[in-house]
Amino acid sequence: MVKASEPALETQWKTPDIFFPACDAVVVVTQPPYNAKGDGKSDDTDAIQRAVFDAMGLHKIIYLPAGTYLVSKTINWSKKNSAGDDAWGKNIL
Repeated sequence: MVKASEPALETQWKTPDIFFPACDAVVVVTQPPYNAKGDGKSDDTDAIQRAVFDAMGLHKIIYLPAGTYLVSKTINWSKKNSAGDDAWGKNIL
């Protein structure tokens, strides 16, 4: 955990008490290019689906900051990564 009092580390996103350093291994669904709202009113299905497809097979974490995400369709993933190659390992949601 990185606290805000550590100015050497730039923060990419945060939750109320936890700060995370910018990292290419983390896909934050509320930031571009996904822009999920997590407000319980906006349909976030497409944003979450794009994040899942982009992270598939690349050993990335899909982070949904605190909020209420409205999902109107099933979120799908396959055994292929975004490059169309076979993905290996486990997917955890």
